[in-house]
Amino acid sequence: HTYFRQNEEISHFTFSWSADGESWSAAEPSVQVLSVEEWKWIPVIYTLKKLDDSAKYLRITFGNVGGTEWSPSIAGVYSKYKSGADAGFADCVGTPYYDVTALLKNLGLISGYNAYEYGPEDAITRAEFAKLTASVLNLNTAASGQEKQLFWDLKKEHWANGAVNVLYGIGVIQGDENGFFRPDDPVACQEAAKILVSALGYTVLAEEKGGYPAGFWQMASRLDLLKGVDAPPEQAMNLSLIHISEPTRP
Repeated sequence: HTYFRQNEEISHFTFSWSADGESWSAAEPSVQVLSVEEWKWIPVIYTLKKLDDSAKYLRITFGNVGGTEWSPSIAGVYSKYKSGADAGFADCVGTPYYDVTALLKNLGLISGYNAYEYGPEDAITRAEFAKLTASVLNLNTAASGQEKQLFWDLKKEHWANGAVNVLYGIGVIQGDENGFFRPDDPVACQEAAKILVSALGYTVLAEEKGGYPAGFWQMASRLDLLKGVDAPPEQAMNLSLIHISEPTRP
């Protein structure tokens, strides 16, 4: 979903897919150019509906064929995934969380306690939420986990140390005033909101609104991160606090 300036020749994006990240094949999208009167941007929607089943990577390339000035703006990339043989978690069957957790599982963003148990009513720990955030942001956490120990209570060997180190390095998370991260403590809703707001790049605006926790909570609300959340900021977070209507994009 992109935007181009009015009165300019649209030099369309091209798409290609790959099964291994090395060999690429062209993918032909359907293109919908929308007409919006009295607006300086032209919305353009590209849709790929017939990707090969082996496709694991997608490359989006802008081609300024005419050599003219261009200014495309990518508004968003939205995906719907085919349902494969890998089912969701058994303990989520019959709950509002099944489709969402199955989608995240098949995307490789969550793994649960094993292939069948997710524990949807269990509180999410600070370490688990850090790991999930790093996975969603596609951050390389392998090397960071072996480099150094940032917090007294998070050893280099801890399974979440790499995620915590990377997120700390980009200013998304921090420990307490005594140098502890408290990895096994449940993550409070306001802590999760702070992490997500910072991950999206809105730390400065949240600080201007009062900082943690109120400023980040207000910014999370403005960003629709709290949509469906029925809990006070201080409460430990789990899926039962979120009213899930349908699985949208992760």
